[in-house]
This record gives sequence, C-alpha cells and structure tokens, in this order.
Amino acid sequence: MNGTHAVRLRSAALSAAAAAVILLAFSGCGSPSSPASPGQEAKYYDVLGVTATRGFALDMDVAGDTLYVAENYSGVGAYDIADYDEITFKRRVATDSRAELVDAVLELNALFVHITDKTQIYFLDSLTLGPGSQIGSGGVSAILTEVTRDSVQSQNWINDPQPTVEADVIRTLLVDGSSTDGLQVATVYLDSSNVIPGEKRYLFEHVFQTVLNNPTVPETGIASIEGTDVVAVGLLDYGVGIANVSPETAVDGEWLSDVDTPGEASAIVYGDGYLFVADGVAGMTVIDVSDRFAPEVVASWKIEGVDHVVNVALSQHRLAVVDQFDGVYFLDVSDPEDPEYKGAYEVREPTDAVFVENNILLVTSRLEGITALRLVF
Repeated sequence: MNGTHAVRLRSAALSAAAAAVILLAFSGCGSPSSPASPGQEAKYYDVLGVTATRGFALDMDVAGDTLYVAENYSGVGAYDIADYDEITFKRRVATDSRAELVDAVLELNALFVHITDKTQIYFLDSLTLGPGSQIGSGGVSAILTEVTRDSVQSQNWINDPQPTVEADVIRTLLVDGSSTDGLQVATVYLDSSNVIPGEKRYLFEHVFQTVLNNPTVPETGIASIEGTDVVAVGLLDYGVGIANVSPETAVDGEWLSDVDTPGEASAIVYGDGYLFVADGVAGMTVIDVSDRFAPEVVASWKIEGVDHVVNVALSQHRLAVVDQFDGVYFLDVSDPEDPEYKGAYEVREPTDAVFVENNILLVTSRLEGITALRLVF
C-alpha cells in the first residue's frame, strides 16, 4: 500500500564561571530545592494550576480542548483544558489492563491506547473501543502517528467486494523494544462503509517490520524528521539511529546512519535540523542531523542532580527536560549547540511534558497528576 502525504561538540563539564551562573539561576527559579507553588510567580515560569488524576499519570496527548491521560490501572482519563488555570475531569474509559501510552488523532476520531500487551484503537469522541482494533505487542514504548492519503478498500461487506478508493489514513509507527518486534509500521483507516448498517471499525494493514528489530538493540523512543518516512529512534546505550521507513523502501526499511550518545538515548524531539535527546544519566544531548547520513553530537547538557532524564518537549526556543525523579528543567535552545539553562520546577516523579501553545506546558507525574505552567522566556 503506497501513500502520499499533504536535530561543535562541547564538553558536558561546566566551567567554574558557567557553573556559578547556573547555581545563581537555580537558586531563584523554582528549582527542586525551592519550587514555586500554584499562583506563585517564578522568574521564568508561572504555575497555573495542578489537577489530580485518577491513577498514576504515565503519558498524555492533546486533541482540541481535551487532554487524554494514560492513568495506569485507572484506564484513560479525559480532561477539559479550555482553561489552563482550571483543568477539569470530563470522563474516563476503563481498559483491560494498565494504560501506559496514548496518542490522539483528532482528524480521524482515533485514540491509540497501549495497555500491557497490545495497542488498542478507540473512537475519540465516545471513548468506545473500535471493533477488531488491535495492533502491536507488549513491548511498545512510543507511538508516532501521521495522517496521510492512501489507497484503501473497505472490508465491511457481505457479498460484493468494495472498490479501492483514496482516503485519509493514519500511518502508525510503534516502537517496540522487545527482541522480535522492533519498529512496527501499520496503516490504519476508518472503515465507514454502510454495507453493514450502523457498524464502523478501524482496520489496519501491517506494512512492514523494519530492520530495527535486532535483539541486542532495544528501541525506546522516536521522533519524526520527515513525516513518518524518515525517523530518529532512541536506542538506549547504542545512541540514536536514523531510519528510512517510507513505503517506497524495501520490506524491512533501511538504516541511514547512527550516532552514539553519552548516556542512554530514549525520548527524542526534532526541530530545525537538530534532535534533542533524553539521555538518561548524561542529561540532554543535542544531535545535528542536517546530514541524515552523518549525524553529529554537538552539545550535551547536565547539571548536578540531573541523572534520570526520560523525556523532552520542544516549542520554538523553549525546551523542557524531564528528569524521572528531580523535576522539569527549562532550557533556551535559540542556539541549539549552546543550550542555556533557565530554571526548574519540582514535581514528584514526572513522566511526560507537552507544549499545548507556544509557552504553555503541561506536565504529568505519577504522584501529582497534571501541572500547567506558563513559560516566560
């Protein structure tokens, strides 16, 4: 099925002068040692509000004015974020087991939810499970989706096969760190044929499984470089790999290049030719990928206490770095090769960060639910 569709190396060690500047900023910016509380203004951000969730908030995604949160054994919670000062609970959907990841696709009314052993597809508006909507396996650690056009055929018929038509589809990449599944690529579409009255379902065609399923290389994160055709994949101790998984490639896709990082590469975001990598004990690493075949590590950022970086979020020049235990750190990456530390916000066991507008950041954590911040730099 062929479709078309409308990231200079500097030492991570700080000089004495740079360290002094960072410590000065750290002492007055809502750092983990002096956090700002809701309503209290900090130098580089304002806390708009904190909302409790029904269970551990593990992952989130935004569609319109609704925030969808994977809440562990409490399923998926939907929250109204029309007013960031007062995020309110709307409804909840129970899942078969612990909800770990969510990905919302507003254009095709789809909500991907990864639970313990599979990824299921729900109707976004009703939060009901679509018939036969199940892909992937148990090792999925990240989901990347893109709406594109493709040739599809309705399977919703009784006697006569339906014609092949051009339709909007969801190209879906599932990053699976298990030894056999690697990076799974599927095309998902909404089958809305009325041949069987009243029945709609999400169907998928498994396109291919890439060469990233090497049992010694666990895949953990993914970022779009060119849609869902060229992607960056976090490979923990093996750094970051760049892969071409476009429909035009061979059945297994192809590696373009790879580059090692100082730590354990997991979550990744892409912006203007650079990758910003959550690099575990090494903090945050920046990779220049202007040449897809020769990526280069150009910066590494870390300060004392930052040693469990698990997520990153980017909006224009603002980068949020999520440390699994120590809070969320804010960097100005106007010059990606020289990130400038601005401050930090303490939140217990943060899991994810998402920019919903240019300077509004939502943060989820296992113990404190949803925090809304306005960044002011």
